[in-house]
Amino acid sequence: MQCLTDRCLCECCNALTVHPSLPALTPIADKGDEWDVDCHWMSHCANGRAVVIRRGFHTDGASIPRLAWRVIGHPFSKDILPHALAHDALYASEAMTRRECDDWFAESMRISGVSAVKRNAIWSAVRMFGGWVWRRHDVRGVFAARQSVRLIGEEEHDALFRVKDVRFMAQPF
Repeated sequence: MQCLTDRCLCECCNALTVHPSLPALTPIADKGDEWDVDCHWMSHCANGRAVVIRRGFHTDGASIPRLAWRVIGHPFSKDILPHALAHDALYASEAMTRRECDDWFAESMRISGVSAVKRNAIWSAVRMFGGWVWRRHDVRGVFAARQSVRLIGEEEHDALFRVKDVRFMAQPF
């Protein structure tokens, strides 16, 4: 079976969407604010590492309280979403320490040109309130996330960026 679109909305291909493009997302009917990632997606490199997310991963976008939307932006705005998606994946899989995840998040936003004011506000909120999410992790949830998330180095990122196919990952999902 061939995928007929450049967005991987099916189970039949290994295409990889790469930053700055965003993956297609579908709302999860019974989960309110959660969305399914519909295609494999790779972030850009920050601090020498990139995040690869397998389709099927769940995200809530950027966890921004509605009151802060006017200042920070909508949780699914294009300037925040790619960083929030990767940060959600890093947190869920505990691929790094919490501090390293948050610092990766800040550096990712800096590289993409998110303003210092917005970036620091988001980073401060994550540092202040992210521990609550981190402490709620359980072994099953972390294990499940690790089936959908890979942290890769710059060389592998550059190679995957060229071929845009997850079959060429050094360590497949």
